[in-house]
Amino acid sequence: MLLKFLKRKKNKKHECGATAVEFALIISVFLLVMFIIMEAGIYMFNRHVLTWATREGARTGIVSRIDRVSEEMIKERVNEFAKYIVTFNPNRDPISVDIDNLSTGTKICSEFGDKLQVESRFYYNYGLPVNFIPPFSLAKSDFKIRIVTKSTMICE
Repeated sequence: MLLKFLKRKKNKKHECGATAVEFALIISVFLLVMFIIMEAGIYMFNRHVLTWATREGARTGIVSRIDRVSEEMIKERVNEFAKYIVTFNPNRDPISVDIDNLSTGTKICSEFGDKLQVESRFYYNYGLPVNFIPPFSLAKSDFKIRIVTKSTMICE
């Protein structure tokens, strides 16, 4: 019986949909991998932009001026540079900024040599809808990744 099965001629009628099925299986895995790579790239870009914005906010806060820069001006500077964050959510979560003078405990530089720390947080939403994948469809969360960056600089 096994020899008959092995010796039989290949009949094209029995394999007419095999190519389409194989293509569907391969293309779905390929597209999933491509979307994951794109999502990781966007996440890393957003992390870089938030780090850049946090550093610019800290630089603004440490610059020597007669009137020191206020906490609101530092937050505005961070938000000005963070506008380049890429997100697929039209109602993007705001960026939260915490400012702390590690030497005196105030929110601004008061003396030369004080350490000013600026911390920014942003919640990144996935662009890839993962709710159709069985393990993720059972979860109740909305799949946000928290990006946190800190920059500590010495006041001039």
